[in-house]
Amino acid sequence: MPDAGGFHHRSTLKQQNKTFKSRHASKGAIKAKNKGRVGTVGPKASSSSALSSKKADRRNAAKIEQLKKRAELVANTRFFTGTNAPPKIV
Repeated sequence: MPDAGGFHHRSTLKQQNKTFKSRHASKGAIKAKNKGRVGTVGPKASSSSALSSKKADRRNAAKIEQLKKRAELVANTRFFTGTNAPPKIV
């Protein structure tokens, strides 16, 4: 007699192969996979230290530019003070 409801839970006791066993391909498997192929040379990644130095250079240049602008602004405002000040009419 067949099942009345026809409902079954999924079996949790199925065999699971050991995944840690096949994590890395063997030398022979890699050779067989790449049989007859010629490797391509990709673009070289620039070193991270070179990138960080470029970033530091940009930041330093921006900082120097800011300091120049501030100095120019202060010089312009000081031009109208002291002995160079216009006469004060009271």
